[in-house]
Amino acid sequence: AERIALPLGLEHPTVLGSIIKVARKSIGFEPSEIWSVGSSGTINRGLQMAFPHIPVHVVQVGHSMTAREIGRAKQWVSPYKFDKPIKPEDAPPFPSAPTYDAKAWYFIKEFAKPKALFWNVGA
Repeated sequence: AERIALPLGLEHPTVLGSIIKVARKSIGFEPSEIWSVGSSGTINRGLQMAFPHIPVHVVQVGHSMTAREIGRAKQWVSPYKFDKPIKPEDAPPFPSAPTYDAKAWYFIKEFAKPKALFWNVGA
């Protein structure tokens, strides 16, 4: 059996290609901008590749992200520690992981443009 070691965040050409494919097929409109959270930044960079002409934002929810992990995204930093859930008043009005994706909602409510896309992993 053939094996490969996948790095933190599953950053591998096959994974990035899958993110690009799913993103392009699943979005039925042209977003004004794209938002996601980031730790390793893999999902956000995949979205950057899928939509190279659309502005992208990443909300840092873990370690300090490197310039390579951020890519061309505008970076925002969550005030919550990585393992701490958000306060109920900061929760989005849909299922979202309270220690991960939901940490972007405050920034999206305050700063996102109309027709922005939030790539939410879920609860």
